[in-house]
Amino acid sequence: MRDGYIKGPGFRERSFGPVTLGDGREIWRWQYLDRPAPDRVERVDYFLSGCDNGYALIAAAPARRFAQLAALFEAAVASLRPRC
Repeated sequence: MRDGYIKGPGFRERSFGPVTLGDGREIWRWQYLDRPAPDRVERVDYFLSGCDNGYALIAAAPARRFAQLAALFEAAVASLRPRC
C-alpha cells in the first residue's frame, strides 16, 4: 500500500502502524501530508479486515483543518462493522 503510492512534492509521512479502536479491534492507520503549500492536504487511511475481506477508509482535509476533523474521521472508521 505505501510502496505503491506515488509520493509527489510536499509528501511527508506523519505516522504508520497499528492502532486499537475503542472496542478493542486493531487496525492499521497511515497519516501523511500531501501536496505542496498552499494547497497542502492531510490524509489518513485506515485499513481493517473482517469476514475474510479487507476494507479501507480514506479521509482528507486541508492541513489547517485536519485536527478539527480528526475525531470525526476516527468515529467513521469505528462505525465500520462488516456483516458476515
